[in-house]
Amino acid sequence: MGQAHALAYACKPGDQYWRARMERLMALEQPDLAFKVRLTERFNTGFSAMEGQFPTCDAAARAQAARVASRGRDLSLQLSRIR
Repeated sequence: MGQAHALAYACKPGDQYWRARMERLMALEQPDLAFKVRLTERFNTGFSAMEGQFPTCDAAARAQAARVASRGRDLSLQLSRIR
């Protein structure tokens, strides 16, 4: 989600869609402190990685955003199959 946030932010400064989704996820999950810290660190790591690689919205950033979205969709489908 952090990667998606960075890429969306590069193309639309001020966009907070993915950050808000992460906040909502944590509110729903109510993780214990250790897990919340891990989730936050991973979000921020993903954000920093994409922000560094794609600081502006160009064709490469949009292509990467599509790849990140596809990977996210695949992961969510996999998770929805776990019982």
